[in-house]
Amino acid sequence: MRYPRETAPMTPERQLASVSRPLAFLTLAGVAMGADGIPIGFRGLSLACALILGIWISMIWPVDMLALLAVSIPVQDAGAFEVSVASITLTKLCLFCLAIGWMSRVVAGGRVPIDAIAWAYVLVGTVLGISIVSSSSIAEWSGELYRWLAATFVFITARSEIRERCHFNRLVVGVAVGVIGISLHAMRQVVTSDGPPSFVVNGMLRAYGTFGQPNPLAAYLEMSLPILIAISVVPLVNRRRPSLHSFPLAVSILAVAGGIVTMVLTQSRGGWLGFGAAGVVLLLGFPARARAGVVGGVAVSIAVGLVSGPGLVLAERLLSTFGSGASRVNVTPENWSSQERRAHWGAALNMVRAFPWTGVGAGGFDDAYREYTSDWRFRVSRGHAHNGYLQMAAQAGWGGLVAFFCWIAVIARNAVSAWRAQDRNRSDGRALGGLATIVSFGVHSMVDYLNVLSIGIQLALVLAIALADLPSGANALTEGTDTR
Repeated sequence: MRYPRETAPMTPERQLASVSRPLAFLTLAGVAMGADGIPIGFRGLSLACALILGIWISMIWPVDMLALLAVSIPVQDAGAFEVSVASITLTKLCLFCLAIGWMSRVVAGGRVPIDAIAWAYVLVGTVLGISIVSSSSIAEWSGELYRWLAATFVFITARSEIRERCHFNRLVVGVAVGVIGISLHAMRQVVTSDGPPSFVVNGMLRAYGTFGQPNPLAAYLEMSLPILIAISVVPLVNRRRPSLHSFPLAVSILAVAGGIVTMVLTQSRGGWLGFGAAGVVLLLGFPARARAGVVGGVAVSIAVGLVSGPGLVLAERLLSTFGSGASRVNVTPENWSSQERRAHWGAALNMVRAFPWTGVGAGGFDDAYREYTSDWRFRVSRGHAHNGYLQMAAQAGWGGLVAFFCWIAVIARNAVSAWRAQDRNRSDGRALGGLATIVSFGVHSMVDYLNVLSIGIQLALVLAIALADLPSGANALTEGTDTR
């Protein structure tokens, strides 16, 4: 059996059908996952129906399920269906349906491209898998391995299925809708001060969305905004886009505007650093005059901000990320987070010294932290090393660190190659967006571990979008007939 590729024009009837399938799935999943007051039996029936519908969608229209997966990531913890000891989130439900449906498609004769990035993912997963020899908790080890394997699977699936411009459009809309939704929710939190008092910094609540903490929200935005800016704002600046009447383009621009505001509201220093690095990369796609204007505008804004009270406070907060980490520095409310971060860095280094070849095991940092921290003031682990490179080294030894470096380098190299190979006058900016995203990831990873809360899945989707092999054309976002 071979699943057909739809090539008929998108009539209104077909457009309605393409929307109704995902909406039906989301409705059934929403009923199953958290609507209080609904009988458990009806919720179980809804979950079963959602699984059947989701697997069917994944078999015939896998790009639709990938788009739903992108929408699900920022709302994955908004509701969950408890089964025995497991918690089924919307993201896990989408992944399960995609795994069953898409693998059936592959068995029936589908194409599965395995490129250098996919092998880099496999390398990281293999090294983490080997670390089981020193793991003290199989559950934690399997949880960490699952996060990387899930991202690997999503990248390979999206890489093989994004073949037409309409596929690209749908995934862009999925990413943009997710950003818009979480941005609106986060802004409401800040305006209403709906959050714990510990999140209040400089008199304002830090936006955290549905991620539980501000830093993961900032990381999610970093994995989403660069690609949206690259395919919408950068071409507009270069005057390469014929019109603004494209729905994906309009949604992307709205997501960029809301996402940037939300990024500021997170007050995440790592997020600001990473997004700033992405901005530097994105400037490469601007014409010289526009680039100079942006740089000048940013310089003036910084200068004005530094002479104002709020701007100076924000600058001090950003610089404190890499402030003094001496053990004799007095711990105050102002430097608490910086000192706590350095205590986690020290613990990670001690783990590498103790287990240089295997690490303490994938997912084992949290359990081992208390034994290996040398700072008595910070004896409670925050779950990870507050540094992606040290986290990988602590989990899987030097092999983990090397694999992590190779993974980032392979992605960056492929993005650079794709960008250089494009005609600058016809480029839709995707490859540049992919490069900006991995640069942002690498910079932010110096102060946080980002492969948490399905952010790695978001990164995999964005990379697949950025490096997709689309038909040649002046504009992959707005031009061409919408065919499947």
